[in-house]
Amino acid sequence: LTCHLAYRPPYDWPQLARFLRGRAIPGVEHATDDSYTRTLALPEGGAGFLTVTPGNGHWLDLRLELPELGGAIALVARARRMFDCGADPAAINAHLARDAALKPLVRKRPGLRLPSAFDPFELAVRAIVGQQVSVAAATTVTGRVAARCGTPLTELRAGLTHLFPAPAALASADLGGLGLTTRRADTLRGFAQAVTAGDLLLDTPRGPDAFAERMMALPGIGPWTAQYVAL
Repeated sequence: LTCHLAYRPPYDWPQLARFLRGRAIPGVEHATDDSYTRTLALPEGGAGFLTVTPGNGHWLDLRLELPELGGAIALVARARRMFDCGADPAAINAHLARDAALKPLVRKRPGLRLPSAFDPFELAVRAIVGQQVSVAAATTVTGRVAARCGTPLTELRAGLTHLFPAPAALASADLGGLGLTTRRADTLRGFAQAVTAGDLLLDTPRGPDAFAERMMALPGIGPWTAQYVAL
């Protein structure tokens, strides 16, 4: 399936591509200056691939490779959200430009977008792994977790080798030797166990503050991690 993800211009694709490229999980995501590709763990089972590239107009080109088209509409919506295609930059910039400190920054970067996470569980795992370490270190270790605990692919694309691990796979996983401290590995398993059991739902029906409080109730998760995931 190919389609256009329309947006209101301007759109700063180079900035967003740099952000994704620096955080792409090895084996799960592949990002360049001109494209973003990732594996998809489908709800009904099986694997798919998603690729987003800048279009020739006011849109991004989305390509989905799926065993069947069931659920494709939801995947398109998730891609739109991930690439912030619903933003109204004119309204945002007009509002931010009221502030004297922000006005020159808005003028310099009028098409700035806020990338979101494609999958909240994947993002939360990365946030826990990234506690008190650099972006590069978190990316490397998260790739190791995916390689050990994720489902290997039978068909490869652009160096992609695995689906990101499901919560149940991480709930009892052996995470030794991956670069995680013992405490952080315990936190990761505890988080996955809470999600698997349904004790922690990764949504925000009562707002981000209530969600952050639920996350912080888990051992080893503090305000930085909980608020990062909520954002």
